[in-house]
Amino acid sequence: NSIPFFMKYANRIESVQKIFTRSVLKFTWHYELPTYITRRKLLGLQSLSDRRSYASLMFVYNVLSGGIICSEICDLLTLYQPPRDIRK
Repeated sequence: NSIPFFMKYANRIESVQKIFTRSVLKFTWHYELPTYITRRKLLGLQSLSDRRSYASLMFVYNVLSGGIICSEICDLLTLYQPPRDIRK
């Protein structure tokens, strides 16, 4: 996620959300507008990076649990499972 090309567009998308939160609260907020983080919390929004992290985790979970069946992705995964010590 630290690739400059990607970060340029991620920052643009996040700036759209910043403008949106400012616009929404401008009409209802009678005091000085709170910070972006506070505005997000007031409106129940997550940051773009939080949403991307959650989406990535859900994607990996779905691949590992069989919710997404894609042999090309599964071939790229290397999972280590230690041998089980079965007592008799």
